[in-house]
Amino acid sequence: MPENRLKFTLRRLEKLEPVDKRTKFYDTENKGLVLEMFPSGAKFFRTIKRDGSSNRLITVTIGEFPSVTVEMAIKRHCELISEIINGNDPNETKREAKRRGITFSALYDIYDKDFTAKVKRDERRATSQDFNARLYRNHFSTVMDERHRRLPNITLEQIDAKYAAKIIDILKDEKTKPIFNKCLTMLISMFNLAVKKHLIATNPFIGEKKYRDNERKRYLQNDEMECFFDAINKEEQIYQDIVKMLLYTGQRKNCVLSMHWDELNNGYSIWTIPTAKMKGKEEHTLPLPKQCIDILMRRAKDKHPNGFVFPAITDNSKLGYVSEKTGENSFWRRITQNAGLYSTDKNKNLTIHDLRRSLASWQINNDVDIYTVSKTLGHKSIATTQKIYAHLNSDKIRDGVSTAASALELASVRSKNDSPFPKLKQFAESLSEEEREYLVGLLLPRQ
Repeated sequence: MPENRLKFTLRRLEKLEPVDKRTKFYDTENKGLVLEMFPSGAKFFRTIKRDGSSNRLITVTIGEFPSVTVEMAIKRHCELISEIINGNDPNETKREAKRRGITFSALYDIYDKDFTAKVKRDERRATSQDFNARLYRNHFSTVMDERHRRLPNITLEQIDAKYAAKIIDILKDEKTKPIFNKCLTMLISMFNLAVKKHLIATNPFIGEKKYRDNERKRYLQNDEMECFFDAINKEEQIYQDIVKMLLYTGQRKNCVLSMHWDELNNGYSIWTIPTAKMKGKEEHTLPLPKQCIDILMRRAKDKHPNGFVFPAITDNSKLGYVSEKTGENSFWRRITQNAGLYSTDKNKNLTIHDLRRSLASWQINNDVDIYTVSKTLGHKSIATTQKIYAHLNSDKIRDGVSTAASALELASVRSKNDSPFPKLKQFAESLSEEEREYLVGLLLPRQ
């Protein structure tokens, strides 16, 4: 086999020897997938395929290795081969986009229109679309390059891999890590749609990496419960009911606030959350505990005509149900401040979403199996639940190891000891004086 033919893998491509002139390497597993290497060391994936109708050889650049991984290159290569077989020239697609002068702003409009159709088909959530709109308005529309050009006015033809890298650097400098991750997710999604609609040949943001997400672990502790419930009970009844429903069901804020009577069965014991409200895009059926049923039965005595369990206080509400922005004058801010659980330190401050984490954490700490916890939360995969609550599992493992270690230590006490009950003797010796007195009091109660 010639030296320039090999199975493309990360390790093999990284170990390619430097070349004196431009050299092509061919993948043995995917016909037409090529890695072109330059004397500078740069390596570019390309697709080479002959058009069956015109017999013309078409070469399309996929992207630079290793920013574009082998897996990404193979996936895009297959898409390009399919396009060429169907009579489309991906390079012509790119030239057409240049002629039409489609801007980033125009692409967002196309993306938003496509998202609207998915919301109508219950494939995506309306809240996600609203979030995307805020992301575009507050973060993308203000991005300006070194030539003082705003991102919305830049054409797709101008946004190549090099320009995309500049945008990424700007976002990293100006945005927080969580916002940057959300921006990158949206950029990749927008430009994937552009590829799908033949506006561009390749996605210039493919290969860009998110910041590693540090899972938040804050949840209500045992010694915080009394103050928390005292603060809840000072609020109006509707706010008391909302917070308790959030805590007792472990569902997301939007699902609880927008709860509709039609989503509940006749006895209010089963809540079926529709697909359109679920992050996992699947309907979620949740059996409700007695505490929730009691709340619902009381609220059912005075149902609002709009059908929401928690209708808006004012008639001019656009949503029709209670909206909670968690700002300075919100009921959530009042509750957390009154309970001593509000903090400017984000890691210490208790958020509404922490109530969801609180229910799950208390389930796990009370030996509810991880499968049940996952089903309660409506996670699509049990692996998601395991990842988020791994620290609690670690605590249980530690307790289990400690118990075993103590048992092993006790087992080391041999029967030749002067006590007929060596384990009991060792336990008693491990107690403090105060603990011994308390134990004696338990064993020999006063008459």
